Amino acid sequence: MNWPGIENTSVTITFIAAGIAMIVFLAQLVGKLEKVKPIGMGFMGIALLGALSTLVARGIVANHVPWSNLYESMIFMLAGTLVFYFIVEFWYKPRNFGVFAAPLVLIIIGGASILPPGLKAATPLMPSLQSYWIKVHTSSILISYGAFTMAFAASVAYFVLAWRAKQAARENVVQMSGDAAVLVQGGGAAIAGGPNPFEKQMAFFDELAYRLILLGFPLLMFGIITGAMWANGAWGTYWSWDPKETWALITWFIYAAYLHARITRDWTGHRAAALSAVGFVAMLICYIGVNYLSTGLHSYGFLR
Repeated sequence: MNWPGIENTSVTITFIAAGIAMIVFLAQLVGKLEKVKPIGMGFMGIALLGALSTLVARGIVANHVPWSNLYESMIFMLAGTLVFYFIVEFWYKPRNFGVFAAPLVLIIIGGASILPPGLKAATPLMPSLQSYWIKVHTSSILISYGAFTMAFAASVAYFVLAWRAKQAARENVVQMSGDAAVLVQGGGAAIAGGPNPFEKQMAFFDELAYRLILLGFPLLMFGIITGAMWANGAWGTYWSWDPKETWALITWFIYAAYLHARITRDWTGHRAAALSAVGFVAMLICYIGVNYLSTGLHSYGFLR
């Protein structure tokens, strides 16, 4: 069986399915076509199957777990991201979550597809990676990244809804009647400062980001701990302040600060969403940026 061909075909199918899903979800949002949502979810399902098929084919071709280089890890992270997407969809049944999730899925598979050939080729594991820890450490880290990616999608949804709420308020025609400001829209009137029509959705996405971070945080912590154990076995030290290790710790601290502020300081809304976004940026620096800007013990992923 032509497993390399199956792998390439699966990647193409994943990319196309994610792109169609994004278009369908945009049509759902702009045209208020709720009936098309199952179609978008169907294509997201095809993207998940494509990612899983890619991992299976790569694992057979490479003869080791298929998350040993940047390309493979991005496909694995993509699969985890899609699993969290479907957990959200089937558990909470949100109205427009797909329109924020699908572009991120498309970016991940697109980014994996355009990586240099040297980072995509199936190669034997280098000695430091020939350990059972790769199955535990790397997989838990990448699954946590999937949860954080969907948490970021929820935070973006919150900010978009907050922006729409402000735009809706500005678009209303304000008439002054004595000292009372009256909002007039579509022939109806409401006192200024009335209820926010997007408040319920904003609260939902705010809570959704929190719950996804609650899922991702212990996975990240477990990955850091097992990574330290692996490092001690491979390099003789639990912690060496390697750039990847340092940024993993920074990411952990940011999400720890988010949970602390949320639980003990009652941070919700804009502040919580902003801190969630900061955590996601730190995660990207740890996952991708460090590979561009530095070298270290994790240089097997360095882009050069």
